[in-house]
Amino acid sequence: MVALSAHSHDGRLPRDQRLAVAVSVLLVLTLMAGFTSAVVKRREAGVAASAAHTVVWTPGAEPLPYAAPEATEPPLPDVVVTVTSQATRSPAPAAATQPPAPSSEPAPQAPAPAPQAAPQPQPAPQAAPPAPEPRMHAAGADSDSERIFREQFPVQAAARQVEGDPSTFHWAVIVGVNAYQGRTKDTIGSVADATLLRTLLLQRGWREDHILLLLDGQATHDNIVRGLEWLARSTDERSSVVFSFSGHMRYQKGDPAGDGEYRDSGLWPTDNRYIWDSDFVRMINAVRAQRMWLSFQGCHAGGMNDAGLEQPGRLVTYSSLERQKSYEDPEVGHSVTGWFMFAEGMRDHFGDANRDGRVSVQEAHGWATPRAYTRTSQRQSMQIADGVGRPFFLEIA
Repeated sequence: MVALSAHSHDGRLPRDQRLAVAVSVLLVLTLMAGFTSAVVKRREAGVAASAAHTVVWTPGAEPLPYAAPEATEPPLPDVVVTVTSQATRSPAPAAATQPPAPSSEPAPQAPAPAPQAAPQPQPAPQAAPPAPEPRMHAAGADSDSERIFREQFPVQAAARQVEGDPSTFHWAVIVGVNAYQGRTKDTIGSVADATLLRTLLLQRGWREDHILLLLDGQATHDNIVRGLEWLARSTDERSSVVFSFSGHMRYQKGDPAGDGEYRDSGLWPTDNRYIWDSDFVRMINAVRAQRMWLSFQGCHAGGMNDAGLEQPGRLVTYSSLERQKSYEDPEVGHSVTGWFMFAEGMRDHFGDANRDGRVSVQEAHGWATPRAYTRTSQRQSMQIADGVGRPFFLEIA
């Protein structure tokens, strides 16, 4: 017997079987569609998450700005000094068992390093501007420095040399600093040195209006410079000039200003703005004089001997060598040099070696030198450079 086929006579499945097949196909399509949608959503979510945490670097892009940390300390001033020991101390006439204390020489502190700035694009180089035309100084016109000097020191500003009056051809700038600004330790005898020297000049015929005395608060960097400019304006080849400085003196090797210039010693004004030896020599060389006495009382005084300071017609006295301290004595209220040279040597006439009734600067220095050396236990060696070639008397003929 042959079994019957499930197909109908027209070649199609029976109705109930076709319905079952259609339901199965529909179910399979529905499941596939759901699976495909889930896969697509997972891929989209992964791409979004990756984009949120990825930085795309573009070649040639500028770096992001860097926020530098704020400074935690204020900037330091131009000159910062720390206290060490005392300034020049000189001996009393009696023998001492202990040497006087050296002058304080506070060393400037190096400024704290500035926070590193963010890198900045460099501008294109520009051509340098043309040099300005030189400005001519009209006859009779005052510079700002001269105007300020006239306002502060009207008596000295009005002084002139008068033909036939020898006293008007003598000029002096005398500086003494006991009181220093900031943290610089004060001295003891610098003002006494300066005032005594002024008294000695007046007693020997020098005019008061031809002597500029700068003490403590007036002995600033700018006033000392203006005093040197005053000498340059007032003198000529017939003049006699005295410049004396008593106070701290700075000693520093190398290039402290960072301008490529070597410095070693300098004057130390009350406002802690040094006058370096090279600058001082440049200014004093503008002063015309037949003869000149330059006197330095301070630590490292010998270091002021910059090229061009010692010349014919000049007498230069130093209280100490370049690498030595200078000393002062509270018992007599003077520096060592000031006491033995100005007080004993000149005022008290102990320096009159040839007994002629007059004491030259050379004689006073000769009296003071061995006594200062002994008084300071051989720590201070006074020096002299004599380019005058004859006795330098302070008396006006």
